Amino acid sequence: MFDDPANPRLDINIIGHRFHSHYAMGNLVELHPRLTAMTSDPRLVSAARALLGPDATYVNSDGSIYCCETEWHFDTPTSMPARRHAKFTFYLDPLDRETGAPRVLPISHHHPELYEGPLNPFLGFDGAIEKRTGLPGEDLPSWTLPTRPGDALIWDFRLMHAAYGSTAPRRQIALNFCEVPPPAADPGAGPRPARQPSARTRADLARPSSSLP
Repeated sequence: MFDDPANPRLDINIIGHRFHSHYAMGNLVELHPRLTAMTSDPRLVSAARALLGPDATYVNSDGSIYCCETEWHFDTPTSMPARRHAKFTFYLDPLDRETGAPRVLPISHHHPELYEGPLNPFLGFDGAIEKRTGLPGEDLPSWTLPTRPGDALIWDFRLMHAAYGSTAPRRQIALNFCEVPPPAADPGAGPRPARQPSARTRADLARPSSSLP
């Protein structure tokens, strides 16, 4: 789909990618019926609702080919920014710490104040991580999330994350879900605390990917 000139794509070549290429395409799964089926897959929908509330809904998708490293940042919703969002990420290549697997800063989505000052939002995008912290971005203490094709990684949009170790092409598909507050909820209220997935949801997610349509 990235090779089809009818499908517009962006080459995001910025300091946050150390000026290497990141090719991105919006609404990727809507371009193919088998991918579109993922938006209503009961395993994904049940996980989204366990984490975001019973009315959580699919919002949009994107596809990426990363030929770059990615500095520390969090994701920004393109719609309904006041609501909590979860990203369901699928990497189509096996990745580990040395080959560009995502790294995360634990609890950064629950306590963003811990990352203000020397570790502020988009802290990697000005190229000053080492000046601020004494460490290059790749050496900040973090958790690496190794992944294999068929795995689903789910994170809150507010979670600080990055990827280092390789500029070899890495393919990614992401589906984004958001919470839908009850009609009586105060629109000015802050985000609700994260909910933990039930045992049923964990069992659903453990089902083999071969059972996908």
